[in-house]
Amino acid sequence: MPGFSAFLQLIRAKNLILLGVILFCIKYCLVDPLADLSSVPPCLSNLHWLLLGMATVFIAASGNVINDIMDQDMDRVNRPTKFIVGRSISEPLAWNIYYALTAVGLVCGIWLAELLNSEYHGTVFILCSAGLWFYSQYFKRQALVGNLIVSLLSALVLLLPFFMEYRCVVADPMVASAITDHGGKIIIHWQGFIFVFAGFSFLTTLIREIIKDMQDMSGDSEAGAATLPITIGLKPTKWLAIFLVILLIIAVGWLQFIRSNGGDQLTFYYLLIAVQIPSLVLIVLLSTSHRPQDMKAPSRLVKLIMITGILCMFTLRYSFI
Repeated sequence: MPGFSAFLQLIRAKNLILLGVILFCIKYCLVDPLADLSSVPPCLSNLHWLLLGMATVFIAASGNVINDIMDQDMDRVNRPTKFIVGRSISEPLAWNIYYALTAVGLVCGIWLAELLNSEYHGTVFILCSAGLWFYSQYFKRQALVGNLIVSLLSALVLLLPFFMEYRCVVADPMVASAITDHGGKIIIHWQGFIFVFAGFSFLTTLIREIIKDMQDMSGDSEAGAATLPITIGLKPTKWLAIFLVILLIIAVGWLQFIRSNGGDQLTFYYLLIAVQIPSLVLIVLLSTSHRPQDMKAPSRLVKLIMITGILCMFTLRYSFI
């Protein structure tokens, strides 16, 4: 089924599955075990989580589609055998797919907000959808701005469950009173962990987006884009990426120190093998890469680091038992 295969490539089905797995990990590895330890059940029900997952996945899918629609000129140069819109799928059909995915995602998000009695949280999904559109239309071709927007949206995916849980708790006085500290502040037991993972997602996404810009310099330049490597040059951009990887190593090292002092040796060694050593390899790859075509291996490696870093949630779950 060539048409269906093209559709799966268009929406980046593998990335969407990974997105669903991340949300599952948050619930299974952080929310549920920490709720058991605190004897306070999580406020979000399975229906809430389902709607949150569907809204996130469908809006992310629509973002992938609009990105391909807007990038046709660049993709013909950067990916001459792999571009989809204008080859396997016509542009009018791609627009219809985009509208359908956006509609389903927004319906799920607004429905979730209604269940939580919070119109404000419904606007979050609308703003995310709008942000993806503006990113593809305007900001992607600007130096660093587009990279930061994508990185923030990536971090927001992990923060959304916390925001929804907080709203759910506030709406339920009995649950709120059970997790309020002596200063009157509501404490969600897994909030510290989720902010750490959101920061990790932001930094690794920013690194990968910068590397992808270096990889796509040829097509971006022909399309008149002003991405960071086109604006300041490949070499300074490469060293910026290396600097960010060093920051990542330091941040993960701090987390290792905290977990090790708390007796969690499993997480310490997992991060050493799955994140820190690959990050050092990434620095070597970047420092020895001098052309856009050399950036393919670093791009793949940083994606692997993103995945293995997020899967660290499983070692944390084990340490909670």
